[in-house]
Amino acid sequence: MKKLALPIAIVAMMLLIGAAYTWDSVRAASAARHRVDLADQELQKQEQRLVKLLSENPKTNADMQTVMAEYKNAGSADVRRHAYEQLASAVKTSMSTKFDPTNPAERSMMDNILGAINRHEVAQKMYEEESAAYQAFLASFRGSLSKTFSSSARRDSKAADDQ
Repeated sequence: MKKLALPIAIVAMMLLIGAAYTWDSVRAASAARHRVDLADQELQKQEQRLVKLLSENPKTNADMQTVMAEYKNAGSADVRRHAYEQLASAVKTSMSTKFDPTNPAERSMMDNILGAINRHEVAQKMYEEESAAYQAFLASFRGSLSKTFSSSARRDSKAADDQ
């Protein structure tokens, strides 16, 4: 029995280390996913800021109202992002010509609108970086361990493969 104690202890220690490594991999995947979610929340905040500014603007035309309604009714994140891109391009093309740059109130409103679009572009870069880092993690060995034991990592990996 004394001869088996050392091999049993070694096997038990290896199992413990393997379990700790796997748990840390799942934790790291969860933390990376949380960073992606935070970046997406920042995107939504800037999108909603633009919609609010446009809703309060009396010079917003019917076409812009239609695009804003599409954004508000967007269900998934991909549909929401596409609707926002349409909204931002509509603002850049149609709204910029309707403002009088000599009127301080109108100039301030347009600065706020363009500032919201610019903040969204900065947040978009951060989202893309976090999303790419998360997908790179899921493609690694630790990511494959995470996908084995975490349903959210599995779902995110499958969603990325479908795109």
